Parts: sequence; C-alpha cells; structure tokens
Amino acid sequence: MRSILRSTFDALKFAAPMLCAGSLTIAATDLGATDAAPATESAPTESSPQPSQEISPQAAATLDKYYETIGGDAWDGVENLVRSGTISVQRLGTREGTFSSYIASPGEAYVVTDIDGLGHGQRGVKDDTAWGVHEFEGVWTEKNSEREYHLNEAHNSLCPHWRDHFSKVEFIGESEVGGRTCKEVKMTPWSGRPQTWFFDKASGLLLRKETEVKQVTGESDFESLTYERYRRVEGLLVAVKWSEKRPFYEATWTVDEMSINQELKDGTFDLPEEVVRIVDDPSLARPRRPMGGSVSAIVATAKGLAPTGGGSAARGRRSGGRRVAKASISGRTPSRLGGG
Repeated sequence: MRSILRSTFDALKFAAPMLCAGSLTIAATDLGATDAAPATESAPTESSPQPSQEISPQAAATLDKYYETIGGDAWDGVENLVRSGTISVQRLGTREGTFSSYIASPGEAYVVTDIDGLGHGQRGVKDDTAWGVHEFEGVWTEKNSEREYHLNEAHNSLCPHWRDHFSKVEFIGESEVGGRTCKEVKMTPWSGRPQTWFFDKASGLLLRKETEVKQVTGESDFESLTYERYRRVEGLLVAVKWSEKRPFYEATWTVDEMSINQELKDGTFDLPEEVVRIVDDPSLARPRRPMGGSVSAIVATAKGLAPTGGGSAARGRRSGGRRVAKASISGRTPSRLGGG
C-alpha cells in the first residue's frame, strides 16, 4: 500500500501538462479546424549546440518541428502556468481525486493532490531542491537521479528549448503509438535518466515519453506518459489530458482549468518549514526504502520537529498534529493566485 501511495503521488511530473498531444482525439472545443495543421512558416530561434553535445540531424529536425508546432518563440513570453483538474487512478479499483499545479520560470514548481483513499500531498521544486510532503508518506527531499529528474522536468516545462537541456539526442527510428507512425528519439539530459520520446510523424506532436527505471528487486521496468488531448491557449499548444503507466498503477489526468501569466501570491514556491529543517540539517533525515530506484529522505521522529506551516504561503488545512512518523501536511492551500 505504501508503494502505491508514493507512486501515485509521484504521478504528476511537472512537465507533463506542457507536452502536447496523444491520440490526437481533439474535441472541436479544444482546437478549431483552422488550427489543426501545425504551423510551418518559420523555424524556431534556438541557441547553438554546445561543443560537447551529440545531436543527430534527424533527431534535431524532429525536435525543431515539435518546438515550432507547440508555439515556438511564443513560449519565451510565458512566465507561469496554473492548472487544475481531476485524477483517476486505476489500482485496487478506481480512485478519484483532484490536483492543482503551479509552474514558473525559471524552474519553480508546486503541486497539490487529493486522492480518495490515497491522501493529501504536496510536491515542489525550488532552486536545487525537489521535495515532497504527504500525510501518509511523510516529508522528504529527492536525492540522486530522482532529484535530477524533477529538477530537469521543472526547468523544461516553461522552457522547451530542447538544446538547452540535453547532452545527447539520438534518432532511433520509426515505431507505432496507438496506431500512429512515430519518430522515436532518445533524449539524454546533462544529468539524470535518459528518456525516449515518440513524435507523431504527421503532426510533429509528442505522443509518448518512456523512462527506464530500476525496481528495488534490481529488475528494469518502464514508466510512460501518453498525451491524449491538447488545446490552443494564447498561441500555444498545451496538453490537457494524458495517461500514465507505472509499475504500481495507471492513472489519467485531465485539466479542467488553465491560465497563463497569472499573478501568484508571494511564497507560492517556498519550501514548507518541515522541508527547510532537513535541508538545513540533513542529520535530521533518515534514508527511506527506495521506490522504483529513488532514494528519498524523511523527517526523523525527534523532539521539536513536528511539521508546521509551509513557507510564507497561505495557511489552512493541517493533519491534526500527527507525530512525524505520519507527518502532518503543511498548511498551504491550493489557492495561489494573487490579489487575496
């Protein structure tokens, strides 16, 4: 049960809502017929590859087409993205929930989730820290490859200039996703785990991302995100529905509301106080059992370490003063827009 909780809470990878397309079953209300064809009038402005990068010409052409299709240089004007919606988790039956997420440039993210039977949790990225707080799982900061993964996802979300984030990009060949012919590209970041991206050959849109992970048994497995619907917002194409498959469960995420460049409250991305404690003094954290190859830290049960409110953000819900072994949730609420 604990592994299901942790994997479910990990499900919202920060970049997922930004990456477009999936099965391309686009409702008329999502994308007008006149917008259906990807734009091809001008090539995106990209920084030159660094000398140490290895980029195949076919992979570069595929990624440049994708960048242009989702909006190209219009992404340079995006300072933040706010979304909320629903989650449906298929594991031990179907469990329903909600999420709210906030992403800002450069590389800041905050997500709050509530899932029936799986609890209330928060995740975030700020500076060089990727953290999590969950009413059942406790408080942790990501380490090693998991930390690099979350930092990369947060930075890539509002800055889709792919040349800035990957040291090696290889064209693998063609394959099929959902009956559609795709171009398969292996993406190796400067640090962190490689991923394989599948782009629809006709539209240029990203249909799937796959990541190989190591289980606690030492065996390899795969996680995947498949993009099923996207919507045009202020000249950009943004995914509004995607499905996820992980070793412990499957889930579908649907965005109901979305806005760009909203005024956010001060402290939206601040680390909760219980996370600050283990960042400032790592001796207060103990290693936890790896889940899917990750190694995290959880607040130790010790005098004076009962979690309090998070950062300078709005305070609200708490978890009834549980001991740190079942750490209480930081009192930050999903309401992060300014003006209140």
